[in-house]
Amino acid sequence: MHTKALHTTESNRLQNSVILAWSTPRIAFGIMGTLFGVYLMKFATDVLMIAPAVMGTILALSRLWDGITDPLIGYLSDRTLSRFGRRRAWMFAAAVPMSITLVGIWSPPESLSALNLVVWMSVCLYVCMFTTL
Repeated sequence: MHTKALHTTESNRLQNSVILAWSTPRIAFGIMGTLFGVYLMKFATDVLMIAPAVMGTILALSRLWDGITDPLIGYLSDRTLSRFGRRRAWMFAAAVPMSITLVGIWSPPESLSALNLVVWMSVCLYVCMFTTL
């Protein structure tokens, strides 16, 4: 019995259904990236009243932190042995802290002082960048 291949033999091109199945989960990351790229700075400066220079520094440092932690997590996940595979164990472990920090970024406690709010946003962004595999 012959089953349909994932790609056509004449051009070695993946079928559109396979491409769609593998790319669809990235939609959520695209939405999250858009929120961070377009709205986070405005939210932090206009709603939370964090000075633009301070928030810009927090964002820049979080991206530098991301540049350090991404290769580290990649190195560790390459060497992970799990019944779920190399990457899934890391993704499962990151789900809860990532969810908590996303809520923390967009709804920090109202009772925080200005300095504590800066610390809160910094910690939330650094943890979020660390868990964004």
